[in-house]
Amino acid sequence: MEELIKYFVFYLDSQMFAILLHRIETIVLMVEIDPLPKVPEYILGAINYHGDIIPVVNLRKLFALPDKQVELSDHLIIVKTPKQTIALWVDALGKIIERGLTDISKSTKFFYKTDSVSSVTKLDDKIVLIQDLDKLLSENEITLLQHAINQHKKNTKSTM
Repeated sequence: MEELIKYFVFYLDSQMFAILLHRIETIVLMVEIDPLPKVPEYILGAINYHGDIIPVVNLRKLFALPDKQVELSDHLIIVKTPKQTIALWVDALGKIIERGLTDISKSTKFFYKTDSVSSVTKLDDKIVLIQDLDKLLSENEITLLQHAINQHKKNTKSTM
């Protein structure tokens, strides 16, 4: 019997994306996002989540989707990557799906010019792009984020 892997599906516009369920720490409704200095353009800023400063990734910019205003009905999916906890700004939440290896096709960068789309699957006859969170941010981008977060922490302390 084939082992099933659990994924969580979310939406950007009408496109479905998925991430491994076990990588999700929590999901929260949109909160105020503080700007971060000198970060890649697809980093929206950072949130304070239980005392931790977590960068927010604007997946729309990463995937060259049309910009939209942040809305209170949007969600942040807080996920753990090997080097950095990040929040993914998403339009809408989907559901948990289970897939076996035979249900997944490896991506050939056909959909987006990014390594973070590792594979694809189908749900209700629609394509779901599966994200590889380990490839979402490069080593250089993680270093930039960590410097920006440290600077943000210093600035926040000095204004108290």
